[in-house]
Amino acid sequence: MSDSIVNLHTRLAALRALFTEDHAKFIQSKKVQDKCPGLTVDAYLEEVAAQVDWSDRFVIDMRHYPEGEKGDILLRSQIRFAAKEYSHIDFCGAVVRSARGDLVEDLVPFGRIHAAVALLFTDPTAQRFLHLVGPKLNTFPNPLLMCQVGEDKAFRFTGGGYTIPGQPQSEIDFVVRPIDLERGVPAVSVCIMCGYLSNFNLMPPGLTAAAIGCSPELCPDGFWDSLMTSAEQSIHYYKSFAYGEFACFRKPFADTTQEQRDALCAAVGPTDIMSDDVERLGMAVVRMISKSSDPSAAKSLGRVLPLQSRYFDLATGTRMETMMPLTLDDLERLGLMPLINAAGIVARMSGPAADVETRNLLQRLAIGAKQFHAFAEMEGAIHGPVKSEAGASLFGGKDPDVEWGSVAGCPRNVTQVTDFQSAKKLPGGHLGRGVSLVYGAMRGDRDTMAFLGLSAPLVPDNSLETAGLIIDGIWRRIRADAARAV
Repeated sequence: MSDSIVNLHTRLAALRALFTEDHAKFIQSKKVQDKCPGLTVDAYLEEVAAQVDWSDRFVIDMRHYPEGEKGDILLRSQIRFAAKEYSHIDFCGAVVRSARGDLVEDLVPFGRIHAAVALLFTDPTAQRFLHLVGPKLNTFPNPLLMCQVGEDKAFRFTGGGYTIPGQPQSEIDFVVRPIDLERGVPAVSVCIMCGYLSNFNLMPPGLTAAAIGCSPELCPDGFWDSLMTSAEQSIHYYKSFAYGEFACFRKPFADTTQEQRDALCAAVGPTDIMSDDVERLGMAVVRMISKSSDPSAAKSLGRVLPLQSRYFDLATGTRMETMMPLTLDDLERLGLMPLINAAGIVARMSGPAADVETRNLLQRLAIGAKQFHAFAEMEGAIHGPVKSEAGASLFGGKDPDVEWGSVAGCPRNVTQVTDFQSAKKLPGGHLGRGVSLVYGAMRGDRDTMAFLGLSAPLVPDNSLETAGLIIDGIWRRIRADAARAV
């Protein structure tokens, strides 16, 4: 019997040992069977065994490398050795839980890894993946994602495979690749799915566009004095107030589906507004969003607004393959989303200096800004994970995010995130490009400063003023686009 057959049997046995009745129920559910007709548990497990990336990994536990010069020299030596022999390196001890229970970067070990990577890979000659693993374990790949992957389908692998179920889950990946200046590929990309740069982090209390110093002539009335609680909430604030202010962004009744109208009615709840009065229902949702302080609730409400594609075209901007560096011409082609993300991060910089969340954010930004021209931050997200009724994680996500992400892959689902790609369109990369704007402003990058209209580099002391300039710029763009529609 060949080694490959022995390996297949061993791997299938390992997968079967992790597979529960809840897993099997999902495979047999109508949702899966409609998309993957006739899929059986055996066929699914055989497909997983074939498509999982079973590559050996070198493990580095940061607890074994004490802080200081000697520890850093030893750490760099281990990374250099591992990178010669292995495509994948797992780092333990660089991800922790915050006071709120979120997974975030443990900033001291994260900073040391970041600095070591910057020193060792100034001009990479091979592709390597460095995974910062946390306390969670990988789930099984979602069959609804797997059935979308293939040469003639929505997504494709160009290398690697799915993560191994039951093994420690990566939360942040450092992707080291040979530099390609033409395509804008930097020395290192940092692929994140959590941490201090997430849109779900809360802003300092009491922030409004009025308090920040935004122009009341540019900002709609309701927006100007509504509380900003997070960048995630702001994403839906902008589109909801654009919906309320400008008719060109609203879908008329004839262009909405029954599903959209039902979602509007469900969001508004009992009301005297007729179900076919889409515009009034939409305005009711706008008012609800303006009073929402919960980012998840604002996101759910924002998704039911029946906006014209015109707004989403404005929000996305031009899709570009280039990640870094972005010239002034590239920056001018960005949509609203990176600006909204940047405004949220900059506003968070204004928090009290004694506040631990503010200190951690500033430290995280300082680590990234040092490598502004050599590193690129990017998000990799696959939405729609599956849990059991008891709350146990069963399968990963089914919907790759090619809007906020710069890749279709996700550290939690795919081992080589840059090698899992959309076959239909280039990514939007909104989170990473928004972070890049913040780094460029901190470093006094000429093109970034010109694009944002800044006269001085970004520091905590001028962060509120800078956030105000970015927010005014967002509304200036929205108003200009609406004027063109008249």
